[in-house]
Amino acid sequence: MKFVVPMKYDQADDFRDGKAKVQLGDKWLCVDPNGCELEIGGRIRQDNYQEIGDYSEGMCRVSTLKLRFMDLAYHSDYDQIAGTWGFVNESGEEVIPPQYIYATDFENGIAIVAKGKWTIDPKWDNEYNQGRYWTEEELWGAIDKNDNEVIPFIFDEIKHFSDRSDMFMVHYGGWKDGKWGVVDCKGNWLAEPTFEGFSYETWKDRILFYAEDPDATGDDLPMGIYDLSQKRVLFEPQFLDVTFHDNGDMEVEVFDKELGRTIEKIIAPSGKERFKSIYSSIYTWHDPYEVVIRDKDGTRHGLIDKEGNEILPCIYDVPWNGFYHERQRICFVENGKQGMKDYDGNIIIPAIYHEIHGRKDPYLTVRVGEKDSYKEGLITYDGKTVIEANHSRIGWCSDHKHFFCCADGRCEMYVVEDCAAMP
Repeated sequence: MKFVVPMKYDQADDFRDGKAKVQLGDKWLCVDPNGCELEIGGRIRQDNYQEIGDYSEGMCRVSTLKLRFMDLAYHSDYDQIAGTWGFVNESGEEVIPPQYIYATDFENGIAIVAKGKWTIDPKWDNEYNQGRYWTEEELWGAIDKNDNEVIPFIFDEIKHFSDRSDMFMVHYGGWKDGKWGVVDCKGNWLAEPTFEGFSYETWKDRILFYAEDPDATGDDLPMGIYDLSQKRVLFEPQFLDVTFHDNGDMEVEVFDKELGRTIEKIIAPSGKERFKSIYSSIYTWHDPYEVVIRDKDGTRHGLIDKEGNEILPCIYDVPWNGFYHERQRICFVENGKQGMKDYDGNIIIPAIYHEIHGRKDPYLTVRVGEKDSYKEGLITYDGKTVIEANHSRIGWCSDHKHFFCCADGRCEMYVVEDCAAMP
């Protein structure tokens, strides 16, 4: 419990890349895990930087101008990285002089930056802001650690994809007539600038695109899928939502004209629908899949297998995680209370509990009483009482064998001695 970094700093951030940013008075420093201080800027720059970033790949952003959202004349998606930026190396020596109006951290050996010039022009002033910064021109590109240009400064904007660092979405041709495309880390076109906009989500060589500008019309626009390796559109914009699965499947949301409502489908990498879907939601994180239909008649739950074969029809009013398939049980709701049925519809546990949960535990945890004063107990999957429902809390340990019961300010630990013998 001894301090390795003394409590003397006015501000301290988390460690990143082996260093933590700290502020002492009006001076920024970095410290290592042993508390050794590193002066940012070294001998080159005697005046203090107004802002510094975090170390990434041995380089740290530094700015001689501190700008935030309220310092800019208009909204910018990049207000957090606005300034006059350069970079220092691991020794704290300035190796790239402050010059870029926007700059991101180094990743894969390059940093996305923008050239331009901040101005304070009275033409931007109004009753709500006076003397704020703006720039008439932004030229986006990328540099390496020696300040060499690796992506040319010809783009209106460069954005990262959420899950890729080896390619970028870029706007080219001016904001009036230009379009979005995709380039690699050297600025080579992977997708020509013919798109109105992209989603941030990708899967391998597949990207999501819009037929209209999402920033101008909103996010609820249909999306299409473009394959970078095949250089062709796989699906024209039609999906209201797309989630890529690890195996290449795509979970998509579309409007079904025949049903008059939105449904979810699962599409194989080949583009073929895995099975005919009528479901509003398909929850695929466990097998079998839980499916839901939401329409004018309400919300009903059921189960299907991975091929879409029906295990239980969508007729059940169940709470979250209400199917216990491994035990052939259904947690059902009746008059606001919960109980248990088997797959044949027989009531095993009457609907007398406020809540039933604990599908992975040897026993079910039940709640009784009124809101904000619930009491918890344990029952078997056949409804037999194991622990009376008079405890403020019952919790299971990660081994699903030990559990604790709390009541009247005391906690007791129990162990289930023979899990295999329980029903």
